[in-house]
Amino acid sequence: MRTGALVLCAAAAAAAAAHGPLGWSVVALAFVAVLVAGLLASRRRVSVRSVVAVAVAVVSVALLAGVRAAAERRPVDAGVQPGVRIDAVVQLADDPTTSAAGVRVVVRHEGRRFLAQFPGALSPLVADLLAGDHVRVAGRLDTLDRAPLGWRRSRHLVGALRVDGATPGPAAPPWMRAANATRRTLQDGLAGLDERTASLALGLVIGDDRGQEDLDRFRFRASGLGHLLAVSGQNVALTIVAVGPALRRLPLRWRWLAGSAVVAAFVLVTRAEPSVLRAATMAVIALVAASSGRPLDGLRAVAATVLVLVLVDPMLVHSVGFQLSVAATIGLTLAGAPIAAGLRGPRWWREVLGASVAATLATLPVQVLTFGSVPVVGLIANVLAVPVAGIVVVAGPPAGLVAGLVHPSVGRVLVWPVGLLVEWIDRVATWCSRVPVGPVDGARAAAVLVGAALVVAALRLPTRRADRWADSGAGCRADSALRVVPGVAGAVLAVLAIVPAPLGAGVHRLAGGAVLQVDPGGERSLRLAAGADPLDVLEGLWMVGAHRIDRVEAPDGSAAATAVVEQFRPEGVTVGR
Repeated sequence: MRTGALVLCAAAAAAAAAHGPLGWSVVALAFVAVLVAGLLASRRRVSVRSVVAVAVAVVSVALLAGVRAAAERRPVDAGVQPGVRIDAVVQLADDPTTSAAGVRVVVRHEGRRFLAQFPGALSPLVADLLAGDHVRVAGRLDTLDRAPLGWRRSRHLVGALRVDGATPGPAAPPWMRAANATRRTLQDGLAGLDERTASLALGLVIGDDRGQEDLDRFRFRASGLGHLLAVSGQNVALTIVAVGPALRRLPLRWRWLAGSAVVAAFVLVTRAEPSVLRAATMAVIALVAASSGRPLDGLRAVAATVLVLVLVDPMLVHSVGFQLSVAATIGLTLAGAPIAAGLRGPRWWREVLGASVAATLATLPVQVLTFGSVPVVGLIANVLAVPVAGIVVVAGPPAGLVAGLVHPSVGRVLVWPVGLLVEWIDRVATWCSRVPVGPVDGARAAAVLVGAALVVAALRLPTRRADRWADSGAGCRADSALRVVPGVAGAVLAVLAIVPAPLGAGVHRLAGGAVLQVDPGGERSLRLAAGADPLDVLEGLWMVGAHRIDRVEAPDGSAAATAVVEQFRPEGVTVGR
């Protein structure tokens, strides 16, 4: 199948999974398929049979994906009857998350998934369990009506389970026990670092963010580095690169099998997050194609990956992580190299900045539609942090695993270099989150990218000056104008789009009951309600463009107040009420 036809099939399958087998998107894509096939037939003399084959393939995969999606959505949308008692053995579908309210974890029971909530009294029983382990629970079912429908669908959650009794259950399957042992060994090894650095290292290496503080989550998101704390395609790609020398020693026909086994083990250890599934499937498809002597181009591999995954699990289209992963991969495939070629400077700088710009541009629609804004400072933050994160991803697992198997004093020495690299990434996130440039919406982000493109074009123009003007004064003046005008216009456009609007005087109500009072003289006072969520408050301040706080009023022991003081620095800030 040609690349264009494969792309249309993948797009049709994704649209059908999101909107239904007979939705408008399927009809539109079928029309596009016929139109494109017709154009190919007229320009390249493709046979009528090929035109019909493309149209039939697009409609067929759309119908198949739509029917499967309808079957998967039905139990999620129907929910459960609240109050029904349940007493059964359930299997943990992910790793438990501990909070002040107890332990929360997704569990499987009779082919359905529930979001189980264990009270604090039962926390010691389940807090140390991991995905794949079993526990016998007694509790009642409840609905998840307040949770976003897309979030429930992407996780196949049919309802909640309020647990009031639990006892240990059977052990996890052998493959999950091996994966869990690997995670525990790695965690023990990285424990040689301080607690905060170790939690960030676990996020960078295997995507385990359970130990991270709300302040760290905010800083990484505000700096555009949040993707580093979730396992992504970069982790899978670097894992394949790390084992590449060993794979090349195997016969060609066995390389794909050994590589696929490594990818499968990585997926088990990192818990098969949507972005990991995308990257892992794409890696296996590329390995199989390379072993057969017919490597795939990037766009064809992405399309094949999306088609396979959507047909296997149509609910992935509702996952924001999956959407961002696919969009970023498409951006890197189509625009990464061209953008890097248009830049000047060292090769590593051009490649990293080109990849950052391409991924940001491609994920812009998803970020704006999902989060409402995009952190522009992420372009620079990624250039400073991503190369170092790549070293952590490659060196962290072997150093952590060996450190977890030897004496703690030796282990601390082994992971010390990894800790230094993680601290650098943490510093980049902290610095960039404090830059007085807030998030921008879709229109302003597009203006920034257009301005940057004009600046890059201006830098490239001198090499393309017309030969007939080269030795004339008019040619020099025209050349200068061609460089200066677009460059200045682009820089002005980018700066105007980035510069935040002044925060006006008055009362600004934020999430969690927080209130920001801006006096006519410019003094900013933040009043926090009891129990205010630190992450909600920090993101609320970020969204309104409050990069300076002069006074914080909060109840004693407020976690939100502590986070605000640490983010905005203690100078000139008082806490108390």
